[in-house]
Amino acid sequence: MFITLAVEDTREPLRLRVERRLKGETLEWQEKTCCGNRYRHVVWHGPAQRLPWMRLSMLCPRPRTPVLLPPGLLPPPEVPLRDYQPQDFYARLTVAATRQYLLSRPPSGRGLVGLIDPQGIAPWACAELADCCRGLKVLTLRRSRYALQETALREEQGLPLLWAETTAELAECTLCVAPYPTGVLTVRRPVLTADRSAIQGRPTVNRLALTLSEEQQAMVPQGVEPTAFWGMVTECGQRRVSLPMTVCRCRIDGRLADFSELARGIET
Repeated sequence: MFITLAVEDTREPLRLRVERRLKGETLEWQEKTCCGNRYRHVVWHGPAQRLPWMRLSMLCPRPRTPVLLPPGLLPPPEVPLRDYQPQDFYARLTVAATRQYLLSRPPSGRGLVGLIDPQGIAPWACAELADCCRGLKVLTLRRSRYALQETALREEQGLPLLWAETTAELAECTLCVAPYPTGVLTVRRPVLTADRSAIQGRPTVNRLALTLSEEQQAMVPQGVEPTAFWGMVTECGQRRVSLPMTVCRCRIDGRLADFSELARGIET
């Protein structure tokens, strides 16, 4: 089970606000299901700065129950609340978006892909990208974690795994991908990156929005970010959910854009 939170700071009529306070209903919740997975949706009627964090934490069935908070909202350190971010889901989506871009290009325009993974936690990305690019160049501090992928690429596809010591050595790449948040890095190539990362590319592409059907969009509770919600369902739900990992929108250097604009930006 997991919990989602929405903040509705709307100016209701005075009578309704008084009734809510008298009944203690400023923090409401409802049991819901999505694809057979149970979750609790909580709505706070009021400004975010007055959110009753301790009351919210008491709605968690267990101390480690994951809670999906609205973007930019963080719990106080003294509150026993697990602020959950579907990091692995975002990583898979970032790699899938890179693959989506590469497959939209003719084979002659796919080129070399840079994989930025300082901590060596994304070797799995090699298998996702190897068949849609000319080669992979990895920037990591832990090459040993890529030993199996290096052997598999060489023996099964005849593709060498190249290495970069610095971001300057990624200049020959068509584009780069950083599936997990990194420290401060500057790359002079387009970079698709996870949210909450300090990496900067030319341009930086993040805040990837998952393509959803009308039915899938309708399952998202009001006030909850859709991509994060479906990430929560896939990672925290007891029943497996299969999603087509395609991206429709993103942020390019902070500007909201259609994902197809990335190709035009790289070409120019």
